Order: sequence, then structure tokens, then C-alpha cells
Amino acid sequence: GIFPGQYAMALLVGEPFMINSTGARTFQKLLRADMPGAMLPYGDKSTWPLHKPWYDMDMLSILRLSSKSHWDVPVLLPHSTGEAKVIRAYLSHPTPPQYTYDTAMRGHDEIRFWASYAEGDSWICDDSGSCGGASADPAVVMGDLNADSTISDSIFDPIGMWMLK
Repeated sequence: GIFPGQYAMALLVGEPFMINSTGARTFQKLLRADMPGAMLPYGDKSTWPLHKPWYDMDMLSILRLSSKSHWDVPVLLPHSTGEAKVIRAYLSHPTPPQYTYDTAMRGHDEIRFWASYAEGDSWICDDSGSCGGASADPAVVMGDLNADSTISDSIFDPIGMWMLK
């Protein structure tokens, strides 16, 4: 059934790991139009003319890049020196590509976000207003990315194109 929170995300860590919640960044409010080169669709031949953008400027002023959210969460790892080491968990759940060409494009850009973030791109601003890309800490991308290039409808193999280069 449908219920509040059905598409929620969570990061659970067990002892001896700890989440540094004060160092976390979220990107739920980042606009899709803010991404340089965002894959924004044009008409679909049947309901909208091919030469017309699917979204007008009013729509783009509120359309978020992330269909759910993108999180950068520092996880503290115990170390033999007694000082914790940090690994960043990059979490997201991009929209599945199979519904429309627009959802495939959006999912592609949601994955491309992590490549831009890791490169330190300055266009990225988090929900608290801090701008800039990732820290120098090691990181792991986690989540249901909906982008298996062999069994999904993802376009242009976003994992291979942006994350395995």
C-alpha cells in the first residue's frame, strides 16, 4: 500500500562505528536546473511537440534534482591510534528509469551528481547553504541507484560513464 515514508532512506551503523551527524550534508533542495548540462527533456512526439522543452522556467525554478535526497554522511571508524578515521557514505535512491524518458534522464543526472560532487564542483550547494563539493575523505556510494546497464532502462550507462572512469 501507499504510506508516509514508503520511499524513505536510512543509514544504520553498528558498534563500533558512529555517525557524525553534525558533519552530514543533504542535497534534497538542490534544483535540477542548477546542474550544468542537466539532461532536460523535450517533447515526446505524442502529447508535446518535440521542439518544446518539457519544463518551463517556472517549473525549473522548483524542480529538484534529487527524487528523494542525496546525503553525504561521515561515518567514524575506530583506529588503533585511538583517533577515529572518517569514511563518507554517499547515499541516494535515484528515480527508476523505466517510466518515462524524463525519469531515465533524471536518474542519470542523480547519479552524475556524485561524480560532480567527488570532483569538488562549485555549483553544488547543500540544504544548509554551504557550497562546494566533497571533502578529501575516502567515500563509498551506497543506495539503490536503479542503473544496472545490463538489466534496466537506464540511459548512457551512468555508472560506467561517471563513476568508473
